[in-house]
Amino acid sequence: MAAIPAGAMEQIVDWEVPEQQIGLWQDAWQRFRRNRLAIIGAAVVVFLVLIAIFVPLFVTIGIIPNPYTQQVENIEVGPGVAGHPLGTDELGRDTLSRLMYGSRISLSVSAFYNVYDDLRSIEATPAMVPADLQKAGPAIEQAVKTYG
Repeated sequence: MAAIPAGAMEQIVDWEVPEQQIGLWQDAWQRFRRNRLAIIGAAVVVFLVLIAIFVPLFVTIGIIPNPYTQQVENIEVGPGVAGHPLGTDELGRDTLSRLMYGSRISLSVSAFYNVYDDLRSIEATPAMVPADLQKAGPAIEQAVKTYG
């Protein structure tokens, strides 16, 4: 086996560059930007949230019809007929505008539930840990006995 000359060893050492330290948030942002499906998913979520926020403005401007207004002449009209992209229901109300208003309700319910769940977990965590361990204790002992 041939020996490596001394000059080559110095050159190898010179090539070693210390890694640049980056934070967790910067690393997460870099990984997120590289994932195309994550970018598309985030864009869809942002689009739906913006629609839910601005739907009253769309009704006021007249871009979409009022979801509460009944149009007797357009009862159960199919999609694309009489200016209703998704049609109307059995009372003549525009389905697209009702769907957009429904997204507001879904968004508000999910936001309130997330806040509620966060507050409940903060309040209940210290008290629940001993009770959960007492319940899980026999199951853990059985699993250790069974699987070694």
